[in-house]
Amino acid sequence: MARAVFSAECLECGARSLDSPEESLPVEVWALKHTGLNPSHRRFTLHIAQPWLVSPAPGNPYRERGGVERHDRASEVEGAG
Repeated sequence: MARAVFSAECLECGARSLDSPEESLPVEVWALKHTGLNPSHRRFTLHIAQPWLVSPAPGNPYRERGGVERHDRASEVEGAG
């Protein structure tokens, strides 16, 4: 699993680069090429995603459940923002 995944989005037209795991350079090159082809497109948003994998510690009853989906307050917190 990649530690980070980079992409960029043009704020003028909404075009988006391909995702680039681990390295931002391909995204930077994409933005430069996009500006070269579209000289008025100079503003971009850099997106960085950091995938997480969370595993309960040994002895935690949810570890022994084998990944059974649980809906509790954690799901409420996700929508609170």
